[in-house]
Amino acid sequence: MMSTDARPLPTQEDGGQRERITNTLREPLPPGAISLRVIALVAVVAALDLGQPLLAPVFLALLISFLLLPVIRRIERWGVAPPVGAVLVLAPLGGAFVLGTYLLSGPALAWAADIPEILAEAEYKLRDLLRPVEAMARAAESVEGLADLEEENGEPFEIPTVPHGGATATDGIFRFVGSTLVTGFLLFFLLASSDSFLRTVVRVLPKLGQKKIAVEIARKIESHVARYLLTIFVINLSLGIVVAGWAFLMDLPSPLLWGALAFLANFVPYAGAVIVATVLAIVAFVSQDDPMRALLVPAGYLSLSGVEGMLITPTVLGGRLTLRPVIVFLWLAAWSWLWGIIGALIAVPLLVVVRSLSDNVPSMRLLGQFLAREQPWPVPPDDPSVTP
Repeated sequence: MMSTDARPLPTQEDGGQRERITNTLREPLPPGAISLRVIALVAVVAALDLGQPLLAPVFLALLISFLLLPVIRRIERWGVAPPVGAVLVLAPLGGAFVLGTYLLSGPALAWAADIPEILAEAEYKLRDLLRPVEAMARAAESVEGLADLEEENGEPFEIPTVPHGGATATDGIFRFVGSTLVTGFLLFFLLASSDSFLRTVVRVLPKLGQKKIAVEIARKIESHVARYLLTIFVINLSLGIVVAGWAFLMDLPSPLLWGALAFLANFVPYAGAVIVATVLAIVAFVSQDDPMRALLVPAGYLSLSGVEGMLITPTVLGGRLTLRPVIVFLWLAAWSWLWGIIGALIAVPLLVVVRSLSDNVPSMRLLGQFLAREQPWPVPPDDPSVTP
């Protein structure tokens, strides 16, 4: 019987590719190459930071176009011109977005305006809940510290309040509307042009074989990214619907708002679940009289999110486009630092695009294996080229 530890031998092509990459890694960098790469990296980061108002809508439109271009092509086969198909696709999506924004903006702004009072009330109820624990742990020293601080300053200790700046809120609304319009118009032009950009690239290539390879690579990348985005969108939408239902059953106000928050936050790995659980806990403590019932709200959400993250999503996606958790975390942190909420939302889809590119472009294979969870070249134990 064959041992379960046996690994398939690498093919001659795999061995040659591994040898070429190994030799490349052993070659010393020319003088000044590291400095030039560092300067280039700093320049790219600075350009992304300064160009955020324009580049963020562009990146978002490009990602959505990956998802909708297959639909445009299918409509085009029915004899419908791409611009007309773009209108047919974007009109209902835009209407649903405007309607959802209109329905959720009122509750969202109302909750945002009451943030200081909400935090104060949640802290008061949480303090009542933890009072027996504080008594058992003899945590009176923290209370005495607050009393001393109050006597020294001559003012009571209060939770910092958020200023209600009308101008700031108005500026934020105008920026949101402007970014949405830029994204929508750019998305329309991308869908209306359909494959014209790809045809232009193919015309530039001199040989027929190169043209075929370019089209094949473009189709594979688009298929992988579209499948991933569609899968994640459906999973996140389903989670948002379930969370809205859970909030309704637990008598939380504005359940649709919390379902929408769960839907959007689930595009952000790790941090998204923590943010939603924290918000739901605060809302539950404010709106529920029974503290133990309030604790069930975030606990139920974390259970639903855990089932989705550890069971449903890995099962549906399988081994395709799997990424190293450390790379995902660092990439997410970098884009969140650069572009805030928008960067956090588009970080992982952008990383999936990079992973798909690296899997289909031969010169980027090494980057793809750095991003992937599994190594593609199984090396037998007796391979003499591998040193312990």
